[in-house]
Amino acid sequence: PQRPDQPHEVICHNDFAPYNCVYRDGHIVGIIDFDTISPGSRIWDIAYAVYRFAPLMTDQHCLDQGWPTPPDRGQRLCLFCNRYGLDDRAALIDTILQRIQALVDFMRDNHFNEHHIPIYVEDMAYIQANRESFQAALFL
Repeated sequence: PQRPDQPHEVICHNDFAPYNCVYRDGHIVGIIDFDTISPGSRIWDIAYAVYRFAPLMTDQHCLDQGWPTPPDRGQRLCLFCNRYGLDDRAALIDTILQRIQALVDFMRDNHFNEHHIPIYVEDMAYIQANRESFQAALFL
């Protein structure tokens, strides 16, 4: 889901996450699942990718996603932004929260995968609880 008030800078994947990547020898060699692409802003697409790749989710959700132990999310958040070359980071945490909320609203409004909504709500609470440390990590 895109926000209508955002500029259309790029074509967004809108679901760029580890589960939509093809790996070879531990490296991403392809991206799949382009059924949700749409014009949008870079920060909107980056927000969801960071949420999934850092991953900015509860310890339990990290384990559920296959992490043997929850990673250092702040370090991974900073690394993602550095490797992407994201200079304007001040609003990233807020955008991540808005992006997840937009997904929850879309799921609720369209009665689509509603069983996932509690997971996203818990992750938003986790991000809010760790907002200060995540915000600081953006500028390490």
